[in-house]
Amino acid sequence: MTSLVAETLVFDAADIADLAAAPAGDDLSAKLLWRSGPSASGVMHARAGAELGSHVHPAVAHHMWIMEGGCRVLGREVGPGGYVYVPAATEHAISVGPWGCTFFFVYAQEPGAATADPL
Repeated sequence: MTSLVAETLVFDAADIADLAAAPAGDDLSAKLLWRSGPSASGVMHARAGAELGSHVHPAVAHHMWIMEGGCRVLGREVGPGGYVYVPAATEHAISVGPWGCTFFFVYAQEPGAATADPL
């Protein structure tokens, strides 16, 4: 998943719907909208009932805005319209609800963090 762009981007819902989703693990698929180094944004979908075990993004903070479905992150239930922020190097797990979970994500490089690929 790479998309290096040095221009303004505008996607409407139809544009995003038309993008091919790439596997991002056993239970995830992602539509990458933008990337610059280790920072990236896009739309990710986790299948219903998925358990994304404890993991860490060492160099990037993880932002999630829930669009559809729901999940449990850091002990809290989050549904449509909800937001999650996980600082770089913070261990977290995600338990996906019975309808799956679609969210807009941003992986943003933290100042001074080592470079690593978040996806």
